[in-house]
Amino acid sequence: MRSPTVSLGIQITVYGTLDAPDTNGPPNATFSTDGTTPVVFNSTGTIILENSTLVNSFVSLYQSPDLSKGQHVYKIGTSLTVFGITGPTTGPSAAVLVGFSLDRVPHSNFTGPEIAPPIKHHPMFHVEGLSSDREHTINE
Repeated sequence: MRSPTVSLGIQITVYGTLDAPDTNGPPNATFSTDGTTPVVFNSTGTIILENSTLVNSFVSLYQSPDLSKGQHVYKIGTSLTVFGITGPTTGPSAAVLVGFSLDRVPHSNFTGPEIAPPIKHHPMFHVEGLSSDREHTINE
């Protein structure tokens, strides 16, 4: 008769401090282990804070799946998406054209549809891989 065995895996857990997310908004972060598809912070809604109007320390932000022994590549990324509202357009001359710069460097342009009703929450600008150790400025 064989004895029961328990296999203990290796996991990576990221802990952090959330600074009053009701006031300052939740962090915009992604987590990836070994090149897997990045997981967006709290995309499952499982992180519940005792008081989201205050600073919350030692909050589990992400936990990887079980990993094998050995070297692993772990990435934390931040990204930003700017959403906007476009008005009704009736032709090419009425299409919305917005240029975006990131940290005073021209980055990309958004061109809206030529013929369309108003569109709310239209993604106009997206950037990934922002460093989280400094403030970034977006201008249009």
